[in-house]
Amino acid sequence: GAPRSKGGLCTQSLLHALHGAGSKVAPGMTLEALLSDMHGVVASNGCAEVVLSLRASRRLSPSCALFGPAAGATALVGDALPRAPPSGEPSPKALLIGICYRDMPGWQLQGAWNDVNDLRSWLTSQLRWPPGAVRVLMD
Repeated sequence: GAPRSKGGLCTQSLLHALHGAGSKVAPGMTLEALLSDMHGVVASNGCAEVVLSLRASRRLSPSCALFGPAAGATALVGDALPRAPPSGEPSPKALLIGICYRDMPGWQLQGAWNDVNDLRSWLTSQLRWPPGAVRVLMD
């Protein structure tokens, strides 16, 4: 069979770029810089033609788009992925879905579960989100 993958290219390049950015991530790294770092990761692994994008499920700033921000507006990684607030304040939440399509020959994905576990680990360890704030669904 095919070799097992660590995970998806987009998720793993995101995590690699976030780990490589270190202290730049909180809170001042721009999403544009993060996306550029992600492109660098995939290009250095022989996939320079891959198109990556970032999306958020909530509005980040009044006139900011994640891809190609409007003049004067800068979306920050810290806006999209905030650190856990002090105790007693509402925590950010995430729903992570990993589908490998195990029962569907020809559609099976390798590594979706790894992506979910890796991202959950990053959110709870690096951003200190409470484990209960990260919901996981996997097939």
